[in-house]
Amino acid sequence: MTSQARSRLLRAFAVLLGLVAAAALIELGLRLASVTITVTVRPPDNEVQTHFDDLIVCAGDSHTAGQGAPRGLGYPEQLEALLNESRGGRITRVINLGLGGQNSSEAADSVLAFLEHTPRAPVAIIFNAGKNNDHNLRRARIAPELVHEGDYRDWARYLLSESRAFRLSQITVRRLEGLAREERNTETLEYEDMLYVDGPGEIAMMRRWIEMDLDALAARTSCPVVLLNYWTPVSWVDETFAAAATRPRFHFCDARAFGTDFSLEFIATADITEKHLGGHPNERGYAVLAELVGKLLREEILPAAAPGI
Repeated sequence: MTSQARSRLLRAFAVLLGLVAAAALIELGLRLASVTITVTVRPPDNEVQTHFDDLIVCAGDSHTAGQGAPRGLGYPEQLEALLNESRGGRITRVINLGLGGQNSSEAADSVLAFLEHTPRAPVAIIFNAGKNNDHNLRRARIAPELVHEGDYRDWARYLLSESRAFRLSQITVRRLEGLAREERNTETLEYEDMLYVDGPGEIAMMRRWIEMDLDALAARTSCPVVLLNYWTPVSWVDETFAAAATRPRFHFCDARAFGTDFSLEFIATADITEKHLGGHPNERGYAVLAELVGKLLREEILPAAAPGI
C-alpha cells in the first residue's frame, strides 16, 4: 500500500471514528435529557381523601398532565370543579395521574399501580393515551410479541426505535425530504407528516398495542373506562377507542376538534390551544375537554345526587 493510499485510509478511519463518537454523544445527551425531564416532573397528587362521594382517576400523557395551561387548570382539575358545581352537593374527587411523554402501557400501568394502594374504588377511569406510542416503547406490552413473533425486520425496528439518536436523525431526514419536494406548506402543518409511522402494518401494530393495554385495564378493574382521544386526529388512537366502545364498560368521548364541526385550522387560530398548531390545549381548551367528559359522565356513568338535594 502506498503512503498516499495509507494516508487516505487513515483520514477515512478518523472521519468514521468521529461520526461514531458524535452519534454516541448525541445518544448520551438525549438519554440524559430524558432522565432529567423524568426526574424533574412533579409526581401527581395521588393522596386520596375520604370525605367525598365519588372517585375518578385520570390517566394519560401531557394532555392529561395539563401541559400548555397554568398549573391546576388541566382538564382533570377543571372536571372536578365542574362536577362539584353541577351535581347538587355530591362531592367528586378527581385524581390526575397524567405524566408527559407516557405511552399507553405506562398510562395503564399507572392506573393499576394506583388502584393497588387506594382504599376507595373509582366510579370511572378516564384514559387519554396512545399518541406517544409512535416513538416511546418503554414498557410496551406489545414489545415481547413483536420480538418473539416477528421477523428480523420487526426486531431491527424495535431495537432501532430504542435509540433516541436514531429517531432524531429519522425526523430530520423526513423534514428535509419534505422541504426538498416542496410538499410542506409552512402556513398549515400537515398532521400526518408529524408521525414517525407509515403504512398499514405499523398502524395495525399500534392499534394492537393499545388494545392490549385496554385488555389489561378490563381484566384488573371493574369500573367504567372513558376513552378520551385528542383534539388533533391520531388514527390509531381514534380507531381503537371507537372500536373498544362497543365492549362492556368502555365509553368513547370523541374530543377531535374539541367536539365541534370546526376545522382544525380554525381551532388552532382560536384562543383555546397553545400558540402553534398541533400543540396542547391551553386552560380554555382544557375547560372544553372537561365539559365534554363531564357531560358523558353525568349522562352515562355517575350516580345522581340524592333526592331532595
